[in-house]
Amino acid sequence: MILYTALLGLAWNILAGFGGQFSFGHAVFFGTGAYAAAVLQAKLGWNAWATLPAALLLGAAVGAFIGALSSLRLRGSYFALADARLRRSLPDTSQTT
Repeated sequence: MILYTALLGLAWNILAGFGGQFSFGHAVFFGTGAYAAAVLQAKLGWNAWATLPAALLLGAAVGAFIGALSSLRLRGSYFALADARLRRSLPDTSQTT
């Protein structure tokens, strides 16, 4: 859990500190990876260390897909609004599974 929190802090540092973008939605990609890790552990019985690469790859893939879909064209407050919309939609989809 400490490693996951450290990775979330590192993602925020890269996005806001180096990139200068304010994002509400980077936690969505973190949550996607965490959800995948939990499913792999609970349903398939994987080890916690084995789920880490899978969670990282899934979170990065979802982030790349969403980024290529809309967010690469947006700047400033429009980027923040698009991320807020994305963050709002995640709990609705995760509760249906």
